[in-house]
Parts: sequence; C-alpha cells; structure tokens
Amino acid sequence: AWVDHELKNAGATQIEVINPPSLYTPRHHQLIASLLVSNYQPTQCDLGCSIMVSQTPLIKKMNKGKQKQFRHGVKAGFVFKKLSLLKLSEVYSFIETCRKERKQSLSLSLKELEKIIKMLPKAFHLFVVSLDKKIITASICVRVNTSTIYTFYSAHSQAHDSISPLVFLLAHLYDWCRENGITLLDMGTSTLRGKPNFNLLDFKLRVGGTLSPKFTFQKKL
Repeated sequence: AWVDHELKNAGATQIEVINPPSLYTPRHHQLIASLLVSNYQPTQCDLGCSIMVSQTPLIKKMNKGKQKQFRHGVKAGFVFKKLSLLKLSEVYSFIETCRKERKQSLSLSLKELEKIIKMLPKAFHLFVVSLDKKIITASICVRVNTSTIYTFYSAHSQAHDSISPLVFLLAHLYDWCRENGITLLDMGTSTLRGKPNFNLLDFKLRVGGTLSPKFTFQKKL
C-alpha cells in the first residue's frame, strides 16, 4: 500500500508487476495472495517449466521416449562440454543459425549480449554437446541466483531433430547443477507470440520438468 501511494504521488497511473516463475520461491502463493488482496489484476500467465535438481539422476525423471534419446546420445558418442565465455561468438552464431532454420530470431544481438556479459561475467555460462568435434546443440545459461540457473538461449540443428541432442545436454547440465549447488534448472517459458507453445511445453515436461507459471499483474492508480 505504501509503494502504491508513493508511486501515485510521483505521477504514476499504473503499476505492472512481473512475478518470477512459481518454483523460484516457496512463498509464491503468499505473494500472489498479497497482490490480489491489494487489487492487482492478473493480465498474463506465461507457462514456464523448471527441473528440480536432486540426487536422483535426470534420466530417471524422463519419460521412456526421452530416456531412449539420451541413451542414443551415449551410444553415438555425444560429448558434453562447458566452454569459456571466450567462445561466446561461436556459440551465439550456432544458436542464431539454428533459430534461422526455424524462421525464429534472438531477442538480443551478439553485441548487446556481449555488453551484458561484460557487466555480469560470473552469471553467464556456455554449454554445448558435440558429435565428431562439431557442435550439435548449445545453451547460453544465466545463473539467476545461488540456487537457480536459467537456460536463456538454447537450440539444436534441424538435422538432429529426430534424436533431440538437447535431452543429452540437459541431463549433463542437471549433473553440473548438482555439483555446483544449484537446485532449480529453469528451462524458460513455453510461449510463442504470446500464446502457449504446447509442443515445447510437452518436451519440457517429458524431459523431467515441472510446470512453473509466471504471472503478470497490473493495477490502475
């Protein structure tokens, strides 16, 4: 109420609150309740999905189809690596090419991303999976806090759609999280032009994710 009052006095006519995904905090329900009783109205719900990291290997959380894809990667000789930020240009270029294959684009240019990483170098991490020394899937991740990492940009080449190497990457990224004290692997929202992308959401659930909605609230002053 105090914040609302001060913002109104400062000339604001509307407040928008974008909540983090629900799994980020055990007090999510209390936060939602406090906004609702303060007359904030929900205006958007993005369907996010996160993997809760535990001592149980991720493959045991996957459905049978994703387990099969992971085992295929093992047999095929997939190699998981964490790369230095010096390889950002190479990883970004790979992801951008994969997105263009699907007629999609990235929200940030390489220069814009480099500027952000220069300010927060410890927050960003690069992960790839290679086959015969050639990258076939990659992820640029952001460590949001001590317990959460977010897969900011991820992609794999269309040529490998049938074997989905991202499953192999996520399984090893999950292990990396466990080794580094991270308890939540946020795979991001599953929306496309503001609408649910159910194919993407289905993939995330089948690979071991848990639904983690992200609400936006507004209030007119």
